[in-house]
Amino acid sequence: MDTFSKLGWFFKAHRKRYALGITALVLTSAANLVPPRILGMMADQLDTGRISWQQFFSYVLAILLAALALYVCRYFWRKQIYGGAAILEKELRGRLFWHFMQMDRTFFQRYRTGDLMARATNDVQAVQNVAGDGILTLIDAIFTGGTTLLAMMILVDWRLTLVAMLPLPLLAFCARYLGDRLHDSYMDSQAAFSRLNNKTQESLSGIKVLKTFGQGKEDAAAFNKMTYETVDINKKVFRIDSLYDPMITMIIGITYIITIIYGGRLVLSKAISLGQLISFVSYIGAMVWPMFAIGYLFNVLERGSASYDRIMSLLNEKSLIVDSDSMDKEQKLTGDLRYHVTSFAYPDEPDKAALGAVDFDLKNGQTIGLVGRVGSGKTTIIQLLMREFDNYKGRITFAGHDIRQIPLDVYLKEISYVPQNNFLFSMSGGQKQRMSIARALLHDSEILILDDALSAVDAKTEKAILTKLRQEREKKITVIAAHRLSSVMDADLILVMQDGQVAERGTHEELLAKGGWYARMWQRQELAQKVGEDDDE
Repeated sequence: MDTFSKLGWFFKAHRKRYALGITALVLTSAANLVPPRILGMMADQLDTGRISWQQFFSYVLAILLAALALYVCRYFWRKQIYGGAAILEKELRGRLFWHFMQMDRTFFQRYRTGDLMARATNDVQAVQNVAGDGILTLIDAIFTGGTTLLAMMILVDWRLTLVAMLPLPLLAFCARYLGDRLHDSYMDSQAAFSRLNNKTQESLSGIKVLKTFGQGKEDAAAFNKMTYETVDINKKVFRIDSLYDPMITMIIGITYIITIIYGGRLVLSKAISLGQLISFVSYIGAMVWPMFAIGYLFNVLERGSASYDRIMSLLNEKSLIVDSDSMDKEQKLTGDLRYHVTSFAYPDEPDKAALGAVDFDLKNGQTIGLVGRVGSGKTTIIQLLMREFDNYKGRITFAGHDIRQIPLDVYLKEISYVPQNNFLFSMSGGQKQRMSIARALLHDSEILILDDALSAVDAKTEKAILTKLRQEREKKITVIAAHRLSSVMDADLILVMQDGQVAERGTHEELLAKGGWYARMWQRQELAQKVGEDDDE
């Protein structure tokens, strides 16, 4: 029952809906008592031969009215209770999605995409069942079972009721024992599903690489291995779950045996009538669902509890990026960019410096080029500029404000970003890099960041794009990280990065004159381009 207390915030917020639904459910339980009682009265009158046609039709009419009341009450409680469960699902998914939008890069390094998807789908569904089927089975187990038990004691015989209910303590003991085991195994099952989701997402994202290197069979074998492991873990869940129904069926069977033997003796001794025994057997039939509901309730609660814990473990995560409310979120910022970082290390590698002593100033209309080998620190500079990490020593200011003190909604709307790996939404189309650049330019922000965004276009197209950029952004700041040096040759400042440090800095002409890495790489790329042009001829 701890699961209901975990969801207390939701039930409190929607107490009116659930009060109406539970009231309708209780009325349904009361209406269920009418047909067995009427059948018992009819049996007694038929046994004595004293029933008239008028009485017979009255009994039939009473049963029909009870059935109509059951229909109305069932419709109403389903609408209220299952409607509430749907609202809970919507709220949890909304909270998770908004939480994902607020979290920093470190969070997404710890939790893989497949795992997050599993928690936002399977786990949310399991928690939703608590607010739907969980409430239903709890109320049915308490009220339907309780009212039926009272009817058996008051309208039939209390001695027969007590004897027939002797197996119930066994039901409670078994349900508790199996519930604990089910909780642990279901946690393992959900974790296995997350791992399988991760593998699926990874394989689909890397399908081109797998096909290029001929690793399709190996990846399929690894996927099959993980699938069988997941199946084995789920088999354990199903084995425990499958013990509930046979256990309840056995207890119900024992109850029927006791009723027939002891109840038959009471009929023979005239302690109860035949009609009362028939009513009692009908009431036991009405007790079948509440008894099954107990087993199902433990199943739903344990699954929901495990899933709720997994969801809350995500929602309790805090972003390392602390937002500020120091200025109006409608404020427009424009001005110089000053980048002075003395050192930075990624949170998962705190002892390994990723950047050290990087500084530059950019005025409106200026462009900076970032070049260097793979892993030299170009992208890291951009990540700090975009506030993906704040745990650096130094200061980055824009328009005179430390960017860590600018509200994210104010700062990020002044940045357009074209990444190395372009992404288009499902309604987009065309050449990816051109579309991504067009999307960034349409935003018309104060800072434009191109992270190796021109690598897939030819030299002629690159030149046309860069010319257009200079014309469109002559009063705004542009940051270009590139492997192709022709992308940055017109920049006002070029930084050559090496192992997180600035190895060379200057304009294109100044760097060529120094004869360092930049000059050597320029000569190689010029030669490669000339050879390519000769081949085309």
